[in-house]
Amino acid sequence: MTSSQFIDLTHSISLTTTRPTIYPGDPDLQISSHTTVQKDGYAVRSLHFGTHTGTHIDAPAHFVEGGRTVDQISFDELVGRALVVDLSRTQGGLKPRQKIEWEDLELAWAENGRTSESGRPSGSSESGTLEDRLDSGRFKMLLVHTGWQYPSAATDATPGASASSINAVSPPPMIPPLRPTPPKPDSETDALPSPPQVPSFFDHPYFSSSVAKRLIASKYVRLFGSDTPNPDETPFNGVGGEDGYAFHEVFLGGDGLIAENLTNLDKLLLQIHEDTQVQIEWIVSIIPMKFEGVDGSPARAFAHTTRRT
Repeated sequence: MTSSQFIDLTHSISLTTTRPTIYPGDPDLQISSHTTVQKDGYAVRSLHFGTHTGTHIDAPAHFVEGGRTVDQISFDELVGRALVVDLSRTQGGLKPRQKIEWEDLELAWAENGRTSESGRPSGSSESGTLEDRLDSGRFKMLLVHTGWQYPSAATDATPGASASSINAVSPPPMIPPLRPTPPKPDSETDALPSPPQVPSFFDHPYFSSSVAKRLIASKYVRLFGSDTPNPDETPFNGVGGEDGYAFHEVFLGGDGLIAENLTNLDKLLLQIHEDTQVQIEWIVSIIPMKFEGVDGSPARAFAHTTRRT
């Protein structure tokens, strides 16, 4: 007998949690009732969203004129073994808007004991460097877990919201939070310091074009994914964007695929079945909807493994 284990790598699409993550300027998410069971005997919902909403896939056509669209992507490119690199435990932590270079991924691969090669412990004699693994031809995807905070259903997060509001549960509706009145300073020397600036969801770390160039050079890894909303820096509130869309341009220009807003990548770092002590090998699937001639699509992403019992 065999048993299977599945891990969902997809964020639910909802008005509460998805709207705060939509790329600035992209179409808004709208979900409304077209018919209802009570009134019409059956329920139909009307959906309106952009092609890069929630957990989604970027096809080459997103940045390449005449590039492949989502309906032209084969299952063979969307299903396979993945290298998973854990940057969440980087010494000192990832900083808001930190540019991640290829060397940072190599360092995390070498030093982080939880880095996973679809379940093979990174400390094994077969693990080698990240570059070695990419060139082995055994993997189709590179997935990066940064640990960047995604708004949850219990948050009051909106685009531009502070990290404190992203991470804190909102007060009940109509009941404002109690805030003590700060004392008035007696003089300029007693003036209260300005509150520290805290990051918004769009202040995520991002990836250098050096990462995209190295992946294209590998010839084997054709899909890159992470838990951030964008592999490039997201311009927001007048901050960022100096590097433009360098990662997108290089990787999609090389006919690669990009998965954004993945979740639960930390669970793929689990390496050993607790009961059998057998190494886990995860197969990852990231499946977009088959829209004809479209540059991207929300996707259902998941990992699964099977073992004999």
